Amino acid sequence: MRKALTAMIAMAACLLWAGSVLADPPAAGADAPDFKVTDLDGKEVALKDLKGKVVFVDFWATWCPPCKRALPHTQEISEREEVKKGDLVVVAVSNETEDLVKKFLADNKYTFRTACDKGLGGKYGVRGIPTFIIIGKDGKVVDSLVGFAGDSTAKQIDEAIAKGLKADAPK
Repeated sequence: MRKALTAMIAMAACLLWAGSVLADPPAAGADAPDFKVTDLDGKEVALKDLKGKVVFVDFWATWCPPCKRALPHTQEISEREEVKKGDLVVVAVSNETEDLVKKFLADNKYTFRTACDKGLGGKYGVRGIPTFIIIGKDGKVVDSLVGFAGDSTAKQIDEAIAKGLKADAPK
């Protein structure tokens, strides 16, 4: 009973993560809101500098059970050949403290690029986590997904990334 209650509280917290955000996540085909964050290595990541690349953004938190189930897939994406070639950029975003996130990443041996930012979720209409945004080479949203239902969500993410990679880069 206690585990069920804890799980329900965690789910409710996931849904309320972004607070009273009024915007919805950007729809497919919409311009992705510009952003600039600093990753945990101190390197700046700015969407305007990523034109011509597909960008996978994963909004998550260390305390969120669905996020924890999704993170191995985020790790797998970050190890793909397209990332190594520079065609795909992975940015995981948490609104928690750097120390907490760094410890969680180290404990779980995750190596994907991560930023801690409290404002970006609101800019992207994040109302629940995990939220995944796939941005095409042209800076437009390919897809946005909320929640993680295992293989079916992973497949949707992979299909959106593949669609973004197949599209022509802007001229």
